[in-house]
Amino acid sequence: MIEDWFKKAQEKRFKSFQGYKLDRWLFQFGMYAIFFWMFFVAWSSGFDLNYFYCPENSDGSISGLKIMLKDYDLDGAVVNGSCRNPFYKDDWTTQQYLPPGEYGTKPGVLFNSVMWSPFVVFCLLFLFNHYFHNKDYDFEELRE
Repeated sequence: MIEDWFKKAQEKRFKSFQGYKLDRWLFQFGMYAIFFWMFFVAWSSGFDLNYFYCPENSDGSISGLKIMLKDYDLDGAVVNGSCRNPFYKDDWTTQQYLPPGEYGTKPGVLFNSVMWSPFVVFCLLFLFNHYFHNKDYDFEELRE
C-alpha cells in the first residue's frame, strides 16, 4: 500500500525540459525553507518592524523601489525638509511629518538577509539538482 502510493507520487516528481530533469520535490523543499526562514526572521524580531529613515534635504517624498509619492500640505505646497511618517497613528509617534533622522529600531543583519536568501537557496537547489539528476547531461546538444 505504501509502495503503491510512493510509486504514484514518483510519477510526477520530475519535470523535464529538453531532457534536463528538474526535481519538483527538491524545489518544493526549497520554497518551504524560504518561507520558514522568513517566518523565523519575523518571529525573532517579534513581528514588529518600526524603523524609518528620513534623509537630509528631503522633498517630502517616500522613495522606494516602485514608490515615488510627494506629500502636500493643505495649501498644495510640497512639504520640504520633512518626511511623511509611515507609522502615523500606528506606533511610536503621532506626528504626521518627521524631521530628518532615524526613528525606531534599525533592522539587523538577520532581517537584511531576507532579501538575498531566496537567491542563495535557489542557486544551491539548481546545483544540487544538477549534481544529483543531470551530471551526464550534454549541453552541446542544445547548440546544434
